[in-house]
Amino acid sequence: MRKGTVSEDIPVNHSAGFAPVVQPTLDTGVAALTVAALAWLGG
Repeated sequence: MRKGTVSEDIPVNHSAGFAPVVQPTLDTGVAALTVAALAWLGG
């Protein structure tokens, strides 16, 4: 990576080149929603 080219080399969130890694993202989301549901329902 050349100096001063970060905006060219790293895609922003609303870019077609941005894609989160699916499995860790889903695992984290499911775990967070499970904890939230258990806290809300008193489990």
